[in-house]
Amino acid sequence: MTDTQHRPSWVIEQTLDASRFPCCGNANPFPFKCANCVHPMVLCCECDTLYTDMPNVSATTVPEWNEWQCSKCDAKLSPDFFNSAEHRMTFDDWSRGGLDTFLAIPPLSDLYSMLIASTNQLAGYLARNMQSTAKRHAYSVSNLANALVDCHPRAGDARRSSYRFSQSDTRKVALNAALEQTDPIVRAYAILGVSDSLSTQKPNGGEPIRI
Repeated sequence: MTDTQHRPSWVIEQTLDASRFPCCGNANPFPFKCANCVHPMVLCCECDTLYTDMPNVSATTVPEWNEWQCSKCDAKLSPDFFNSAEHRMTFDDWSRGGLDTFLAIPPLSDLYSMLIASTNQLAGYLARNMQSTAKRHAYSVSNLANALVDCHPRAGDARRSSYRFSQSDTRKVALNAALEQTDPIVRAYAILGVSDSLSTQKPNGGEPIRI
């Protein structure tokens, strides 16, 4: 494997020190920013606690999810901020907010191991034609996959090729082809390409919205 960089393209939950967030005993912190004012926030996906004034972890709320706003500028936040590019925080954004002490960046190999394990599970759902479960699982792993795609030179091509193959042949044939990839990282992204074909939403350019 040839890596073009040694950390994800933006701050993701796997790069945070969960022990720094005291909301619950099983904190699962998700970092993001307001697209309007770049204000950093962290949501605990375990208990729905929102840290509104980082690095002050005592400033929290549990937002109303149907209609909620940035705690700094009151801009309305996208309901799909989990996978919205405009809400991603670069490591430079994070540093400018004085938040580096909240980072605990694992080795890139560990992050890829997480991705490989998750996509192997996804392949099982796809093989059993558990489409709804596969879509939910792919959605949960998409932020990690998208943040790591530029770290491996063949990952993006593998995902796109696998998606196109699944459109021209059966999903079963496309999945079998994905599983035949010898590079485990390429195989992980090829599996994601098959799961992408479950999406019926396609923005400009014809590529599916990444589920």
